[in-house]
Amino acid sequence: MHLGMSELRKAIPLARKKIVDLFIDQCSHGAQVRNLPAGATACGQFLGPNARSLPQRGIYGTAAALRVLAEVNDENARALVRKLVHYIQHRESIETSIDQQNEGSIKAKCRLDERNVLKLSDILHALSCVKHGAAETDEVKTRLVRQLQDGRIEDRGWGYFTGDQEPELIPTAYAIRALTSLGGYDVSGPSKYLLSSLNSGNGVARKNMDIMINVLVLFALTFSGGSSINQDDLERLFDPLWRLLEPLLHNDLEQNIEYWHGSENLYVRIPWQLYLLSLAAKIRPRRLGSKAAQERSQSIVASVMNAGFLYPHSGKMLSSRTNAIVYETLGILGHGLNYPRLLPVYLFDVSRSAMSTKTATVVACLTTATLAVYSIAQWSRGTGKMADLAPNILWSIMLGLMTLRKSR
Repeated sequence: MHLGMSELRKAIPLARKKIVDLFIDQCSHGAQVRNLPAGATACGQFLGPNARSLPQRGIYGTAAALRVLAEVNDENARALVRKLVHYIQHRESIETSIDQQNEGSIKAKCRLDERNVLKLSDILHALSCVKHGAAETDEVKTRLVRQLQDGRIEDRGWGYFTGDQEPELIPTAYAIRALTSLGGYDVSGPSKYLLSSLNSGNGVARKNMDIMINVLVLFALTFSGGSSINQDDLERLFDPLWRLLEPLLHNDLEQNIEYWHGSENLYVRIPWQLYLLSLAAKIRPRRLGSKAAQERSQSIVASVMNAGFLYPHSGKMLSSRTNAIVYETLGILGHGLNYPRLLPVYLFDVSRSAMSTKTATVVACLTTATLAVYSIAQWSRGTGKMADLAPNILWSIMLGLMTLRKSR
């Protein structure tokens, strides 16, 4: 599926609608809602036809569904938003009433989830998207914000769980995004912690995994109101990340990060490619005209329109959380793709990529060498004046420059 830029812009709203439909179907007909009371609904870790029979439901999936459906002006979506908020607000009592035999373990799980900074942040960001009057969110927001704020570590940031002693970049990034999306909360201290982590490596960390994490960190600072970073600093931090990671846009990649609670091994997916494209749209829109960015954007839209967005290396099921992030990313890209000079950037990059093939490089090298030898031979038989040799030598230099291949 190859789309021109205008077709890609037109396809983005259709792709976002497809994601909305997936969440409406899952929250209305999935097995995870069958034993819930009439006024509540929830979503699980996965969605789509293959997930309809899965009874699992949880915070990540429910927050993802709320984030997507809260933006939709549709009666079915609005009804589900009210039910999702009701489930989030009364989750512990709902779940214990369904399974009274395991009341103790259910309460422990619900209370641990409310100490998980990643889950708290996802819920709060989703709640911030609920339109005024669509559902009553003040009580649950106040309770969860208090829980998150109580877990702040000396105004530096957050660990993976409230009560941790040292801040970590990933939970701090998501917590800042959540609190600034709600508005009115001072996150200047944690923002400085994130910014210092980027500045310490001039925007590039020492390990490959850290580079992907830095994309998330810069995303949180860029799309929050609490960082006070000017455009020049954003560009300075973004450019080295883009140069390193742009070649990897040709592949379907995300980063799975492990973290621990006691002896329990947990993980969170970091879809850094989606964050990188969002950053490009916000900071350097012309980057979206590159061949790699266009191909990745087209691949995302094509995947969504086919059956839902999927990272093949992360499993065969559609991740609810990842598709919610795709929904948000496509909204940001829809604005960035309106940048007026993307087509010349794309044509230049395609030409540059074509000259980067091995065949083109060999041909250019042979042509350069042949022209240089021929020019010197002709010059030696002629006047011997440098002026006669200069034009051909310049052509040889230009052809030589064409052999400089674009990094992949």
